[in-house]
Amino acid sequence: DEELCERLVLAMIDEAAAILHEGIAASARDIDLVSVHALGFPRWRGGLMHHADALGTAQVVARLRALAREDPAARTISPVLMDCAREGRPLRDVFPAAVSIPEQNWPLHRRDNPQLRRVACALARVLSG
Repeated sequence: DEELCERLVLAMIDEAAAILHEGIAASARDIDLVSVHALGFPRWRGGLMHHADALGTAQVVARLRALAREDPAARTISPVLMDCAREGRPLRDVFPAAVSIPEQNWPLHRRDNPQLRRVACALARVLSG
């Protein structure tokens, strides 16, 4: 069902933006990397943050607000997402990629990378409820 997919993806985008806000992930690029390689997000969408930027942060916030009206107790919208929508700024510009996971650590078979593990665990929160 298309509506169910949209709700899930929007919840994941919002959670990912909260991970940026909390400083768990250093950049949107890190979240994109983990969402594609660890969570199975479609590669052709470029990852959660890239997908949110393609949709437009203002559109994402508008949809999340509409969903929140249906069930106000269900969620609050991440401050980072709200700021980006208000300023017309993409999520990829929230934190510079220079401080993100170095490219040599990108393969997720490197389970010893604590930064990748933190981002993956934080993204998994939305899947577990």
